[in-house]
Amino acid sequence: MTRGTRPWEATDLGPRFGPTARLTGPCPLRVEHSGVERHQGDLARVRDTDELARLDGIGQVFTGPGPGYTSRLTHSVEVSTIAARLADGLNLSTSLAAAIGLAHDCGHPPLSHVGEEIVASFSPTFSHASYGAERLAASANLSPDVLDGIRNHSWSCPNPATPEGELVRWADRIAYLARDFADSVTLGLAEYADLPPRVARELGHGRDEQVAALVDSVVTTSRRYGVVSMGEGPARALAEFRRFNLLNFYRSDLVMCQAIVNAECLRAVIADLLRGDRVETMVEQVLALTDLDIARRSRSGVQVPSVRPIARSIARPSSLAS
Repeated sequence: MTRGTRPWEATDLGPRFGPTARLTGPCPLRVEHSGVERHQGDLARVRDTDELARLDGIGQVFTGPGPGYTSRLTHSVEVSTIAARLADGLNLSTSLAAAIGLAHDCGHPPLSHVGEEIVASFSPTFSHASYGAERLAASANLSPDVLDGIRNHSWSCPNPATPEGELVRWADRIAYLARDFADSVTLGLAEYADLPPRVARELGHGRDEQVAALVDSVVTTSRRYGVVSMGEGPARALAEFRRFNLLNFYRSDLVMCQAIVNAECLRAVIADLLRGDRVETMVEQVLALTDLDIARRSRSGVQVPSVRPIARSIARPSSLAS
């Protein structure tokens, strides 16, 4: 790879998921000012928001609680921590990266990606990234750089204005792929030996080992080229890791079963909310709820299922896709 090139990862998962990874970002690196960081206040204000606290009741992939369940709050803390590690290794603002990472999912509806798809079916312009930035601009008075990073943290969004925003994009992907696979192992849906050879060779088997390898690649390659980057080998392994999780877990019987039930619950709640309110009001009301709130308010009486009973009823695939 040479500076200025933008090779796309070979595995493109289609329009819903987009290209897997860009090896270079648009933001040249610059050394953070010495002394007290300007974004410490942003980080403190994010920590105190109701929007962040609500994420403790929203599942990342599997609906909980129980073994194998990770909340979006835990995910956000992990993204924040990884983003700060990346920023520290590049002499960038650790507090800016940490604030964006901690706040990046604050606009997420309950019931994970199923919730976002259903809300967007009623409000086509909705995205959790933009909504989160708008909410936190009003409730937490965050700086423009933090709001830009939240608004543009998804790979389908425009490029962030800061290198710290680019780091959060990488931190998000690193965090969720490693954690989701570890949760799948906890649920008995996979074993570490199931990982594709490239992933095991480049990144290792355990979550901590994988995160460390990917963080090291971003820091080393970004220093070399002067832009936020990941080395080609780890980036291709990360793409293969994502494809493996997509085929074996994100589209597994367990997740699909939960998605059907979750969608039924959320549609019932939205039907009630729309009886006397506008769509905009409905979105605000749904975005104040957790997974458990949706189950309790559903007129259908269907309860959002816990992962453990379903996992026990689904046999582990005899041959995982690679």
